[in-house]
Amino acid sequence: MGQVFVPIFPLPDLTFFPHTLLPLHVFEARYRAMVTDCLARDKRMAVVALEPGYEPAYDGKPAVRRIAAQFRESDYQVKVALRQLLHSEAFWAPESRGALVKSPVELVVGTLRQFDVGYTDPLPFVLLLRNLGQDLFSPPNVRGWPGGEAWIDTRTLLARKAFLERLMRVDEMRLAPMPAMAEKPMARRAQQAMLELRFSADDWLRGFRGREQAVQTVLLALAPAADVSTASGADRVRALTADPVYQLK
Repeated sequence: MGQVFVPIFPLPDLTFFPHTLLPLHVFEARYRAMVTDCLARDKRMAVVALEPGYEPAYDGKPAVRRIAAQFRESDYQVKVALRQLLHSEAFWAPESRGALVKSPVELVVGTLRQFDVGYTDPLPFVLLLRNLGQDLFSPPNVRGWPGGEAWIDTRTLLARKAFLERLMRVDEMRLAPMPAMAEKPMARRAQQAMLELRFSADDWLRGFRGREQAVQTVLLALAPAADVSTASGADRVRALTADPVYQLK
């Protein structure tokens, strides 16, 4: 495929992939002319970020951020952008670890995948995500969810901890008396799905035999906030997932 040149529209804190919706109020004459030209041609443009300190060169040719530039020059191949991101110093910098709150999807789906949890019906997790503020494929607006600390409040934090506690004790829950089934079909289906979860912390830990200390590194982005040094085996896994740091990435 030959090179494709597209006009760029720089925004300080936002880079969008092609075909993503973004409402804009374009008022600068040069950008109004650019939009008119895009509509008259193939209707393609790129929204990119600029390197810090771009202000003096803004009216000329300010430097586009390296990853955005590589992405553009590769004709928007996602693998190129990902490669540049994963090779960047900022991605691996210590200060980047534990700096963000996991989104509900990252927490719920990430935990299910991390521990290889078996399930027959994803309904309870879909409902949980909605309860945690991230209804899949239904963002509040075109910018998506606010993210960051907005994911955490007194209600969602308790729901997050309850999910992790329930998941870490699947084996114990099987030994408890069978709860009365809900009357509403949707609730009954979700309840049945939770009863059919398959996970054993002891089985999961067998993959770390001889390197038990690696468990903490795998599960937490930073050192735990609580002292978990006395916990071992499945209790250690429960303690680590219950630690506030498990909510971070």
